[in-house]
Amino acid sequence: SPYPTADKWCDLLIQGGYVDSEKQFRCPVDKKGRCSYAINPNVTPHSNPRLVLLFETKGAWNQYGGPKLLTADNHRGKACNVLFNDGHVEFIKKDHLGDLIWKIEQNSSDKKKAR
Repeated sequence: SPYPTADKWCDLLIQGGYVDSEKQFRCPVDKKGRCSYAINPNVTPHSNPRLVLLFETKGAWNQYGGPKLLTADNHRGKACNVLFNDGHVEFIKKDHLGDLIWKIEQNSSDKKKAR
């Protein structure tokens, strides 16, 4: 099944019964926001397994976008949690955040040329 639309992803996960509580949208150390995460609108279920799907951001509901929204502030600026398209989560250190893949056409050979 397709991912929820980016502009309503939090609402749709609750309505669909995929989450039990709004608390599941908040990083335990984030005491401010309603949701500590944003969705990458460039991902489909059939995209590269290493594409970023959800990532930590400053608290907002139904937030979506890319690397400009990503933050490590919840973890003293050292790292952040990222959910990848294959379903696994990694705690990515700040100096490795530039290695994340955000768009379908982006791959390792493109990254090597860009450096």
